[in-house]
Amino acid sequence: MPGAEYALGLGARNGFREIVRRNGSRYECRMGTSSAPFTDDKVRKNKTLHSTLHSIFGGSDYYLLGCSVVVSCADPGSSHQQWHVDGGHVDSENHLPCHCLNVFVPLVDLTEDLGPTEIRPGTHVYSRNMSKMMLGAKARKELKPPVAPLLKRGSALLFDYRVLHRGMANISSTTDRPVLVLTYAKTWFKDVFNFPNRSLEEEGVRVDLYNDREGGVEAFRRWYDKEGWGEEEGKGKRFLVFGAGCGKGWMEEGERGVFILLS
Repeated sequence: MPGAEYALGLGARNGFREIVRRNGSRYECRMGTSSAPFTDDKVRKNKTLHSTLHSIFGGSDYYLLGCSVVVSCADPGSSHQQWHVDGGHVDSENHLPCHCLNVFVPLVDLTEDLGPTEIRPGTHVYSRNMSKMMLGAKARKELKPPVAPLLKRGSALLFDYRVLHRGMANISSTTDRPVLVLTYAKTWFKDVFNFPNRSLEEEGVRVDLYNDREGGVEAFRRWYDKEGWGEEEGKGKRFLVFGAGCGKGWMEEGERGVFILLS
């Protein structure tokens, strides 16, 4: 399939409002998440979730700051992400209650090979002054060991924006690991760090959408075969595709990539 080629660099600085390449074969994409099924009430208005959020935010008003899908492509040679926090503290002198948190919902059952999310419990207390406070906590033997929950599809992992965490390597040779990410925050908080302002459209980057005549449906079905796609279900579907090979606008035989179903 003819098309322009765009090398999607690492990190928010080199990404777009619609998609950021977090590390080698790990992409976070917002494209398509403002429509069904991501907007379904079962996702956005889940009573159990919002009861929990109400408690965590201490009754303060909050909102859905962001919705995205993080896909860690199958890559036996991949590596873990670096330990990081998704956002800083709003007070450099005092530890304040949670103002922003992530809700990670895996869309497949997680295994060690697929690279679950690993967190360091309690580190949101120390990330205000990372080096000094982490060293002090280590000396006092206060640090808790990392945990990497092997969640079932549709389960949820909630953690403070300030907690140290990382995506572990997906060393599977055949299975990608998609995770729905819902980010909630108190109404006064805005995140200006995790996605840039520039857009694919504004920058004139060509995005090719697949249809069944161009082979996109077949490639998508190979990636999502566990969901039991039928022969006719993919007809007329459109996809946004970023391959693991730096975000090419088309797929080559055997190449794995990130697929976002648009229609």
